[in-house]
Amino acid sequence: MVEVANLGKNIRGVDIVRDISFSVEKRDILGFLGPNGAGKSTTIKMMLGLVKPTNGEVKLGGYDIRTQRESALENVGAMVESPAFYTYMTGYQNLSLYANLYGLGRERIDEVLNLVHLYDDRNKKVGKYSMGMKQRLGIARAFLNSPSLIILDEPTNGLDPVGIIEIRNIIKNLAETQGITFIICSHILSEVETMCNKLLIINRGEMIAFGSLKELMQSKGSHSLEEYYLNVLGLGENV
Repeated sequence: MVEVANLGKNIRGVDIVRDISFSVEKRDILGFLGPNGAGKSTTIKMMLGLVKPTNGEVKLGGYDIRTQRESALENVGAMVESPAFYTYMTGYQNLSLYANLYGLGRERIDEVLNLVHLYDDRNKKVGKYSMGMKQRLGIARAFLNSPSLIILDEPTNGLDPVGIIEIRNIIKNLAETQGITFIICSHILSEVETMCNKLLIINRGEMIAFGSLKELMQSKGSHSLEEYYLNVLGLGENV
C-alpha cells in the first residue's frame, strides 16, 4: 500500500529529512510521531507530492509519486495541517466543491457528514463552526472520495474528549471493516497507543523507530507509549 525508501530532503545544504524508509499495509493504522521540527510535515508533504524529495522514492498503491502522481493520489485522502475552507459557505457547500471534482453526489456528501456527526450542521456557514467542527469537516473531506489510504495530521486537534473518542472509533472501524490504511500524525500519545498498530518516530530528520507498536514497546520494557517515546528520544531519565 505505502512504500517509502531512502527518502530525504536537503535545503541549502541542510538535511531536513534523511534516509527515511518504511512500509504500511492494508488496514494498518500507523502513528507518526516526533518532536516539533523533526521533519514530520516535510515527510508527509513529500509523500503527497507537495514537496519534491532530494532523494529516495515514495510509492502509493504501487505508483511512484514523482512519475505517476495522478495515479498515486487517486485513492488517497489527506488532511495536512489545519483544514482551510470558504467560511462564507456552508459545510455542505464546501464539501460539494470537492465532491464535484470526483463526480460524487449528495448521497456521498450526506454519508461523510453523518460519519463525522456534522449532518445537522451541514447548512451552517463554516465561519460559525467551532475549531472542532472545522476539524471534523476536514476529516469528512479526506473521506469523501472513498480512499484506500488516508493521511491525517493532528485529526483530533480542537476536539473535546467525546469528539476525540468518536474520531478514534471512526478510524478504527474504517480500517477494520473497509480495509482503509491510515497514517496519523498526533501529539496525543495515549490516542496513538489506543488506535495504532504500527509506529514511526523521527527526530532531527532521522528515523529512530519503526515497527509494530506493541513489539517496539516490549523491546524496551515500556509500560506505555509515553514511556517508550521518551526513552527513544533519550529523555526517559527526566520523566
